[in-house]
Amino acid sequence: WNKEDKILVLYTDGTASDPFALTEGEGTTAGKFQGLVPEGKTASYAIYPHDVYSSVSESTVNVTIASEQPGTFAAGNIAVAKVEEENNMSFRNVNSFLVFQLKEGSQVTKVEVSSVDGSPLAGIVAVDCSGETPTAGEVSEASPSVSMTTDREGIYYMSIVSGVTHAQGLK
Repeated sequence: WNKEDKILVLYTDGTASDPFALTEGEGTTAGKFQGLVPEGKTASYAIYPHDVYSSVSESTVNVTIASEQPGTFAAGNIAVAKVEEENNMSFRNVNSFLVFQLKEGSQVTKVEVSSVDGSPLAGIVAVDCSGETPTAGEVSEASPSVSMTTDREGIYYMSIVSGVTHAQGLK
């Protein structure tokens, strides 16, 4: 976890919290987040990062994989968790990554990846939370491409929809 990380907690009544901030666990895989659960509300799911939340309906949480992305791991590492007893949760990724490196001296300013057959790479992903672990499902408002702009060398991460076969490849 990074010190700037925040999660969003969803309640059984279909509403969402203000972002909960990381308070312990920076640099580790186990973190503690602090926020206020209003009286009378029960936490049911959590989303990371907090700003990908779209909606919740019963046991389906909808998250957005953006078609325009910053290319950072943290922004694209989309995960959903069920809130267990003692408010413990184990996040499960609901996306895949395309990872690439731009070398020093690269003159690339924009990277765009498209599915040749039009299969979705971005959109609102319905995450089924009714089973033991959250599972990515149908995609609405789908986009067959993702893009990012850059002005320097480095390693970049593009988040894409999981579980989709791009039979004709990507370009």
